[in-house]
Amino acid sequence: MLHPVIVQHLDALRALCEQEQISQCVIFGSATRTDFRAGISDVDIIVTFEPDQVVTAFRLSRLAQTISQIVGHSVDLHTWSEIHPKIQSIIKRNGVTIFERRAG
Repeated sequence: MLHPVIVQHLDALRALCEQEQISQCVIFGSATRTDFRAGISDVDIIVTFEPDQVVTAFRLSRLAQTISQIVGHSVDLHTWSEIHPKIQSIIKRNGVTIFERRAG
């Protein structure tokens, strides 16, 4: 389940994923539950870039800012390598994949 604030921007978010060479984008946390509060909650996102992409702190910061402008909420953006394995398993169970690039 995604909060309507996110759902209304899915097309723009997916287009951004294509543009930024992201292979997977997962939303987790309150934006996938009933406790998300419009105007207050942030949006938690994990992205995986295509293997040939250079990922820098600046690029992640710029991407988070762009997503924030799209959804109208602050964004907490991560890559999988930043997340503890136990938390990864929770996110994999409860997160919502909004974009996944198909091979080929």
